[in-house]
Amino acid sequence: MIRYESIQLSLKRLSSLFLRLLLISFMVLIVGCSSGGISPGDSPGGVPGDSGAPSDTPLEKAYYVRAGAAGANDGSDWTNAWTDLPRNLERGACYYVAAGTYGSHLFNDAEVGSKVIMIKKATVNDHGTNVGWNNAFANGQALFTAAAGPIFAFKQGYYIIDGQTGEGKSGHGIRLYNPTNGGGHGSGSIVQVANGQKARYLRFEHVEFEGYGCAWETDEDAQTRLFYLVGDTSHLTMRYCYIHEAGVQWIYSNNSTDILIEYCYFDKCAKGGMGIKIFGNSNRMNVVLRYNMLGNIKAQNYIQLGEHNDRSSRGYEIYGNVFFMDDPLAKCGNFVIGNCSRYETFDVRIYNNTFVGIKGKSGLFFYNTTNSAGTAANNLWVDCERIGFVKISDSNNSKNIHTSDDIFINARAGNYRLKQPVTGATTLDNRYRSDPDDKIRGQDGAWDYGAYEY
Repeated sequence: MIRYESIQLSLKRLSSLFLRLLLISFMVLIVGCSSGGISPGDSPGGVPGDSGAPSDTPLEKAYYVRAGAAGANDGSDWTNAWTDLPRNLERGACYYVAAGTYGSHLFNDAEVGSKVIMIKKATVNDHGTNVGWNNAFANGQALFTAAAGPIFAFKQGYYIIDGQTGEGKSGHGIRLYNPTNGGGHGSGSIVQVANGQKARYLRFEHVEFEGYGCAWETDEDAQTRLFYLVGDTSHLTMRYCYIHEAGVQWIYSNNSTDILIEYCYFDKCAKGGMGIKIFGNSNRMNVVLRYNMLGNIKAQNYIQLGEHNDRSSRGYEIYGNVFFMDDPLAKCGNFVIGNCSRYETFDVRIYNNTFVGIKGKSGLFFYNTTNSAGTAANNLWVDCERIGFVKISDSNNSKNIHTSDDIFINARAGNYRLKQPVTGATTLDNRYRSDPDDKIRGQDGAWDYGAYEY
């Protein structure tokens, strides 16, 4: 005869086991879904984070999106995944996305304090629950596209778009593609924050952004702006992204501060526009562009910090980047970095960049009518045309003293690391001591010119 006490003990053990399994399942749901923070403290400019910055805490829930899923379409696991991002997203949640093709999306979920929403490409090692999972779901990109842009439009802030893998020109887990040659103000854009909207604390990592194309070889009248940000997108972060095939601009931003763009790869921007156009009217812009590769353009300039509008701003740091041309059609029509007439730009620091094979004009040109825009130091120009400095201090730069074959490991293959020291550069502040490979400058007693330390 079975004793009552034995039944009671067995039930307690089963209950304990169930609770442990439930806890494990919950941990599986949230593993890898930390917000990671989106703070201006990420910027090397020393500006402290504000009270609105998200904290680095695990997200509360995980949901699942998979093209072709045939379950309940409720996002609860991989079998019952949504087949596209649901219209309304939940604050504090992570949305794992399998490889496949998805539509455009409007991000308009009411903000709740500093709670973020994360869109994350699923990988074999990080995909949330195992219920219904198949490793084949990780093969390939999660592609978001539509007949016309914008592909992602933001009316609210605090979003993280994370492809998890990829850098340079390959391997990005998430891809946004706009096949339309529409106006850069709308249908031709990929990411848009419209005038009057506020979408702060956006972060993009390991994402590929591809436009209709700049009609590179035919000079077709392409109008595309891949990022069209005329609302407030302050505290924008971009890391390890690939941005290419723009008609007018890779990025246009005219109303935001606290921008960090690092380890990204830009290529092919035409139509006589400006590759990256960032400006505002703040005395503390805190715009940092570092450790990026900026490739071929047929535009007026690579980076323009201003507009024809009788305004002024200050606070830009551009360092550790490589600007290069390896396409015979590429040409820079005005300057590599500068601003516009009737606009004053101050506190600009252009340090330890490498400029290679720039055709047309490869100088730094600022239209300031009063004081100098700032300082250019330790930059390395190699095989470039028409180097000049206007309204910016030329402080110890190397200008066409060396050739690509002499100093780069393999410029033809896009490797602009040094194969010999190029010493004589000035020792700068500690926040500029690391090169793109995280090598500390000056460990041999001397800083090298350019982006990379020998």
